[in-house]
Amino acid sequence: MADTRLEKRLQEVLSQRQQSSKLRSLKSSPAQSVDFSSNDFLSLSTNAEFRADYLKALNAREFSLGSTGSRLLDGNSTFAEKLERDIAAFHRAEAGLLTNSGFDANVSIFTYLPQPGDIVVFDELIHASVHDGMRQSRARETLAFRHNDVGHLRKLLIRFSNKSIPSNIFVAVESVYSMEGDIAPLKEMAELIEELFPCGNAHMIVDEAHATGIYGPLGAGRVSDLGLEKRVSIRLHTFGKALASNGAIILCSPTIRLYLINYARPLIYTTFMSYPSLMAIKVAYDWLKEGRVDALSNRLTHLISHLHQRLQLLGEEIESLEDESLLALPAECPRSPIFALVCLHAGNTEEQIDRFVATASEWLMNQKGVRMKMTVKRLRDIAATLPTSPAKSPSTLAKLDPSLNPLGQLPALKDGDLWIGGYRDIVAHLRTSSSGEYDLSKDLTSSQQADCTAYTSFIELSAQPILDLSLYVSSENYSQCTKPALASILTWPNSWFVPHKLRERAKKRSEHLGLDGLDMDSAQDVKGDQGLAAQIPKSLQKPRQTVSSVLGGEIRRNRFRLDAVASDFLKPLEDMLGGKEWLVSDSVTGADCLALAYLSLLRGPPDLPQSWLWDRVKTKHPDLEGWVLGKRAKCFGPPVSVNSIPGNKAGEGTEELPWQAPEPQEWYDVMNSALLNVAGATLGLGSFLEKGELQYPQGFESSPLTKQQQKQKAVIQIQSQRLVYSQLFGSSLCTAIVTGLLLWNGVLSLPRRANTSPRVRNFGEAGAFLGL
Repeated sequence: MADTRLEKRLQEVLSQRQQSSKLRSLKSSPAQSVDFSSNDFLSLSTNAEFRADYLKALNAREFSLGSTGSRLLDGNSTFAEKLERDIAAFHRAEAGLLTNSGFDANVSIFTYLPQPGDIVVFDELIHASVHDGMRQSRARETLAFRHNDVGHLRKLLIRFSNKSIPSNIFVAVESVYSMEGDIAPLKEMAELIEELFPCGNAHMIVDEAHATGIYGPLGAGRVSDLGLEKRVSIRLHTFGKALASNGAIILCSPTIRLYLINYARPLIYTTFMSYPSLMAIKVAYDWLKEGRVDALSNRLTHLISHLHQRLQLLGEEIESLEDESLLALPAECPRSPIFALVCLHAGNTEEQIDRFVATASEWLMNQKGVRMKMTVKRLRDIAATLPTSPAKSPSTLAKLDPSLNPLGQLPALKDGDLWIGGYRDIVAHLRTSSSGEYDLSKDLTSSQQADCTAYTSFIELSAQPILDLSLYVSSENYSQCTKPALASILTWPNSWFVPHKLRERAKKRSEHLGLDGLDMDSAQDVKGDQGLAAQIPKSLQKPRQTVSSVLGGEIRRNRFRLDAVASDFLKPLEDMLGGKEWLVSDSVTGADCLALAYLSLLRGPPDLPQSWLWDRVKTKHPDLEGWVLGKRAKCFGPPVSVNSIPGNKAGEGTEELPWQAPEPQEWYDVMNSALLNVAGATLGLGSFLEKGELQYPQGFESSPLTKQQQKQKAVIQIQSQRLVYSQLFGSSLCTAIVTGLLLWNGVLSLPRRANTSPRVRNFGEAGAFLGL
């Protein structure tokens, strides 16, 4: 088809939608995927008994495949009318009207039922179909009230309760809201409507789409559960969710039913549902009447509680996820925060939910960019979480030197020629390579293992940013403690570059906490080295702003933020411990070791200038302080001085360290590291090198190698590229230096153009007299 003006215009609109990440497309669920997104709440669509009953009922009588027309023509049947009456009686309603879908039903109600002068008041999170109906209605005014806010609803309704000419007021709500899974205060709303409109000119319309089959007696819905059938004018029940069918029914008075039959265009001009669709609805309601879904509903309630408990441990809002084996599709939501719509089903299992939580926690970690970039002290704490290793066990690397650690990540472990970086990958590698000998969780039950995974994810996500605040963002702590410690164990020139890089990364990891004010004294350092400020005696200079002075000057902002940030980690951890000896079981696990490691680091060395973080632990969480002091020696052994680090000038006591000392660097390794750091600081080239570290080769996911082997291959390729870059950069730099020296000493000279004077016209003595 030619690119017409219409095609181009449509493409522009679609491109704008894609740029705002709102472009929709049709997708099919991957084979063998675990369902966390469909509306099949009771799993009836895959229930073998339900399918057998449906096929038996379908084959019991002759029928035409199609309905052949609208209900006002040939599409109606005595079977459909009897089904309407039976469903209405089940829900204790006067009458019912079947429609092709819940969307058609809402559009019919809100487009044609309100008369000129009427008012519609609706919950701000009401279904989109209600909005479509209201746009076409003849109502004088449509008003939204805050979600589930009965007080705000009262304020809106009072405006119309004392009118001299009464009009009809329609209040539209859902009994269960699909996006957040919360329920409406139906009873309070009904009482409010009756209080303000005693004449009966206000009518409540309740959409029970997500409550049908789940809530109430025999799954009849929340209105029936609360006994509000006589106080709610219109109810909508749909069959496409828990009942594994399609279509919907409007429960109302006989008058409203007859009115909609005469005026609702989606009913008048639409071909009605076929007999097989009606039979599926009948079989579903037979199951409801016989109580055969009660066990499924109870199972669903149990799974919801199980998922809620697991997600509570993460301490984060979970956003939309999509994994190759766990499916949770993003949904359209009118609110600004982005979150995942997780739908559980009676057919899900606890193991599937535990896998989902583990995937969610890992996704959160990657999304926030939280990585275990650890100093040597942190490495020791993590290494000590493992049992005593046999003679030929893998060894962890003690230095931050990028030339020795191609992953550029700590903790790092080297097993032969294979490098593994990060706490999770190291634990997984040791678990598999040691046939379970290094697995601290091997004796745990499946539920305890899920708890351990959730606890570990929570600790990693919550503790790292506040540790960054203490050791890196606070300039006093960084300049007087962290930086000197790093400089003492790093070889030159990495002692110049690596601390600064680690600090910048720590600032990025913690910038979302909004506590960059802790770095005010760093800005003063820069100003103090410039201009006249450097010449003023210190006794006459303005006092420096430290963490304490900042807190004193902005107590309402910074102190509350620090307390909140620390409490987000410490309070849940204290609740998890709950006076027990260990977090998960009766013996130590990886979660305990990780928690103790972070808490020990939060305590800091005795000479830490600003120990505000540990002060809060002691004052507000004394139980955690006692747990750390009592258990850390059991897990990690006695403290080790920084002078015992391999490569340190003192270099004594290395036998106490839980790692193998790396081999000393050769001079070319030092030069290569220096060139890489210089190249990294070069404008343009530095950002290019940094991006290169994050890129994997093409075909990464499709390779027959394991993911660990693929990562290793990618790291080797990146390191070889970095080596080429550093050699090219070094060669260019050396060539420039040598060339400059030769030019300076006159050995080389640049070709010069001969000085040529411009031709001057000679005017003789007359010209000279006139100055020409």
